[in-house]
Amino acid sequence: MENDRVRLLDFKLQPGKLTAQHSHPDTVYYALNDQKLRFIYPDDQKKLVELKLGQAIWINAETHVVENIGKTEARGVVIELKK
Repeated sequence: MENDRVRLLDFKLQPGKLTAQHSHPDTVYYALNDQKLRFIYPDDQKKLVELKLGQAIWINAETHVVENIGKTEARGVVIELKK
């Protein structure tokens, strides 16, 4: 779904896989299962994110790579807010 105020994305990432580097505006991420992710930033800083089913987190606008360091597929909904 997308309109002039929001864009929703279906996120799926297999264990051990990484996304390409990409950017998001301010975003809410909603976890559809338990997951363990590593966010890798352009300056090579890293942040561990462990989420439980139904947990939502706020992510400020940023550029990153996401790596699934868990043992199961990571699934979630990315809710990008448009200005």
